[in-house]
Amino acid sequence: MIQAYSGEPPFAIFLKDFFRTEKKIGSTDRKWIRHFAFSYFRMGKSLPGVPVPEVLCAGLFLCTHDEGAWTDILPEEWKNNIHKFIPEKLLILQKYYPGFDAEHIFPLTNELPESMDIRAFSLSHLQQPDTFIRIRPGKKKFILSVLNQKEIPYRIVDENCLAFKPDTPLQDVLHIGKDVIIQDFSSQQVSEFFSGISPRTIWDCCAGSGGKSILAKDYFKDIQLYVSDIRENILHNLTKRFRDAGIHAYQLVRADLTMDEFSLTEKMDLVICDAPCSGSGTWGRSPENLVYFDSSHLDHYISLQKKMIANVLQQVKPKGYFLYITCSVYEKENEGAVNFIMQKFPFQLLRKKWIKGFENRADSMFAALFQKL
Repeated sequence: MIQAYSGEPPFAIFLKDFFRTEKKIGSTDRKWIRHFAFSYFRMGKSLPGVPVPEVLCAGLFLCTHDEGAWTDILPEEWKNNIHKFIPEKLLILQKYYPGFDAEHIFPLTNELPESMDIRAFSLSHLQQPDTFIRIRPGKKKFILSVLNQKEIPYRIVDENCLAFKPDTPLQDVLHIGKDVIIQDFSSQQVSEFFSGISPRTIWDCCAGSGGKSILAKDYFKDIQLYVSDIRENILHNLTKRFRDAGIHAYQLVRADLTMDEFSLTEKMDLVICDAPCSGSGTWGRSPENLVYFDSSHLDHYISLQKKMIANVLQQVKPKGYFLYITCSVYEKENEGAVNFIMQKFPFQLLRKKWIKGFENRADSMFAALFQKL
């Protein structure tokens, strides 16, 4: 199955299609097959030239901490140390593969910021990030009561953010979309950039599933909201999500923001641009990218971002704001975009932040807030 996969579509979709044709595989086996495959991808390119079955075993050794019948396929020393912490396991693995380098788990490390702890960041991909919820205004007491009553373990991250182990069945006990929003902790921190501004009109120009729009609505309350995306199916899902969230007054537009002739009927106080990007800050959730992403993909996204930025900035009012966001850790998609804006357009940078989510079992992101001169 791994050797048949070529990087497209996303592996989660590929896996669903595989299971659809292999109906004899039961639910328990599907769970383990999924874990086996993702453990392989989490090794990235740290063991070049090593056969797939051996990389798979190395991934299982590093990514798993409980014994099972499958541990019999591991070397005896690995099997006896399956419960150890990652630093100890790395030393054991390096005895078998002296060329192993944990920093090569993540691709294109030469494109990362100089301040990046490459080893720590690479190793963070050996575990799946947590699931996070944002508790909506006025719902905190009720949500905590439900979780405690159902004895569902959670971790308090900040005032309105809770973390859960991956695959926690939250949909069985919480009203997702109405009372809480499934939203990564780093994504929730974007609200820090709302402080000190008071927009009346907001355009979420790459709205996706609408998480940033709902965040803005909960933060600012009384705003005129505009949302757009190029994907028809995404906009359909967004309208359902808005309905669940109790958001009814908004304007929705299907738009290709790379087209020069695009324009809105009015200028905006705040434009939120969660730009299409490599997604490299989220690859703990989609580790197949550690194996299949290359520099040509990065060049594609950088070109796309510049086209979108040039068009979208025209929709900002004088003295209005532009919030640029990516879920990337590559410098050219982040600082590169900041430099592009400051050199080419009449905007000043107010603040920027690389959100190191990997330190908190979350995604990593970048955000920068500009004001039009």
